[in-house]
Amino acid sequence: MNEPRTQMNLLASSGTQLPGYTRKRIGIVGGGQLAMLMGIAVARDALPYELVILDPTANCPASRYAKQIVGSFANPTDIKTLASEVDVVTYEIELADPTALRNCGKQVYPSPEALETIRDKYLQKKMLREKGIAVADFMAVCDTTTLEEAIERFGIPGVLKARVGGYDGRGNVIIRKKKEVMPAYESLRQQAQGLLLFEKYVPFSKELSVIAVRDINGKIATYPVTENMHNNGILDKTILPARISETATSKAVALAINTIAAFETVGTFGIELFLTKDNEVLVNEVAPRVHNSGHCTLDAAYTSQFRNHLQAVAGHELGITALKTSSAVMINLIGPPATTGKYAICGAELFKDRTDVFVYDYGKPGVNPNGRKIGHVTILADTPDITYLLEKAENIRQKIRIEITQ
Repeated sequence: MNEPRTQMNLLASSGTQLPGYTRKRIGIVGGGQLAMLMGIAVARDALPYELVILDPTANCPASRYAKQIVGSFANPTDIKTLASEVDVVTYEIELADPTALRNCGKQVYPSPEALETIRDKYLQKKMLREKGIAVADFMAVCDTTTLEEAIERFGIPGVLKARVGGYDGRGNVIIRKKKEVMPAYESLRQQAQGLLLFEKYVPFSKELSVIAVRDINGKIATYPVTENMHNNGILDKTILPARISETATSKAVALAINTIAAFETVGTFGIELFLTKDNEVLVNEVAPRVHNSGHCTLDAAYTSQFRNHLQAVAGHELGITALKTSSAVMINLIGPPATTGKYAICGAELFKDRTDVFVYDYGKPGVNPNGRKIGHVTILADTPDITYLLEKAENIRQKIRIEITQ
């Protein structure tokens, strides 16, 4: 595995001189791989931040890089305990409770109000549309009557979604035929406690995303547009930069800037987009946190999304978001489906001395039947030839295997 490099050239890494920065203790609600990668950014670049995490699982992935408080994402007392030990609070998971964050006694970024809106997909889409940001047509669904109204209004195919809690393809069902309507409704109704959303299906040509960061002065920085490929609803591969036209790139970046600006808060947002066959760009969903499609920035960009998020919430200047390589691809390492148990990522040792391949093991306690993300690989190339890069990435993927150890 690639260990943190603690003595990198700070100026080359971020374009920002750090000695003038005040030290900050930053609390993170959630201790999974996103918080872990923030911890790696701190260790690698010797950032003046101490991280404290709140997570219900002892020895969670981020605990290797931060002090852990074992507690609930939604428990107000646990969140206040976290806040009492830090200067500012952020989060890596939408399960964080907005009300508890609002009342924790410390500044929280992104704001609890932004989280409250974004975690409910209907409220999120409603707010974006009110701000003039392009999204697919949608309608709230609370029973079979409103579902029938939505289908009559927007037609089939369509997407039925749980308004709260769905991720990695869970909580979403694509309805392609009339006979699929009721099974989709029944499969989501209980999970969503009756709060559903129906969206008109977008016949996209590519799924894209833009990682955007906003600092306390309102300055917004964006990373190059990424192209994302999914497998069973889970992100499988990210290509940076995306293979799209300059026109589509400009539209995607402009849409991302308008989206993060609309929430008027601080921190990193992952803005998922659809590119249509007509070269139009629409917002699919927004995540108020560092994002899986930005993992390759840890090795491909001058300043990673993880470092920039911490600098933003700490009230410090943002670093350079440009790539320091021509292209990059990230491959998620996902546990075998329908499998439970401890695991080992084998073959990673083949790349430990490489400067173009970086393997990350999240150190999770095991895999689960839903296809759990347990690590990722980033591959860099000094050529804009994406075909070459993808062939290189697939060759590397074949040399890494996940073994269930018990």
